[in-house]
Amino acid sequence: MKAELIDEVQNEEKERAKRSLNVIISGFDLNLDTQSDVKLVTDISNQLNIPVNGKAKVKRIGRKKPVLQVRFSDLKTKSLFIKGSMSLKDIDNFQSIFINPDYTQQQFALPEELKKVRSEFSNQRWIISHKVNSPSQRLQILQFPSFLTIKAS
Repeated sequence: MKAELIDEVQNEEKERAKRSLNVIISGFDLNLDTQSDVKLVTDISNQLNIPVNGKAKVKRIGRKKPVLQVRFSDLKTKSLFIKGSMSLKDIDNFQSIFINPDYTQQQFALPEELKKVRSEFSNQRWIISHKVNSPSQRLQILQFPSFLTIKAS
């Protein structure tokens, strides 16, 4: 049991490290080909005044609702790309484009689990933070509420 949990935490940390430089772009025209995918990322970076200069790798993921996974060479470029994504809503060609960090399955599940925990303890004086620094902390938060019987004073 402990070994499985340790393996799961290590795998999650590896996956987060692997995705740390990625962003996901969605809401683009599905008829684009691979060359157009790269051009779309270049056009977005030009609109945001972020020099990418071939430092980004673009990969299409999914079949029914494809998204673009863009891997940058550094964290600063990724952060600028995400911060600038809100300004794309004002530009006609990019109004339907969404840019988000590349999260793991567990990172997506975290807000839903926190909503459940908050609703269980809503009548008590509990503060449950959504900021979790490591997957092991997340696993502890998700496992404790099912059998936690501490009374608030």
